[in-house]
Amino acid sequence: MRTVVAHASPDPLEALSAALARSAIGFLTGPQYERLRACTAPRCVRYFLKGHARQEFCKPSCSNRARAARHYRRHRSPSGT
Repeated sequence: MRTVVAHASPDPLEALSAALARSAIGFLTGPQYERLRACTAPRCVRYFLKGHARQEFCKPSCSNRARAARHYRRHRSPSGT
């Protein structure tokens, strides 16, 4: 990959932002992009790289939250009490 720098900024925050942008562009145009998934847990907004075929969640706590939500839906009484 060839990097072209328009100007060298003395501002470290700007340099960090530029490096982050270059990395994001490299990732989104590279082969690992196909492994990018959104976490399917309730109320989770994270994305992760899928490590194996059955992975659905970004971390174990999201898996537990989804399991608890399924349990609650199945065992909730129809009368709402």
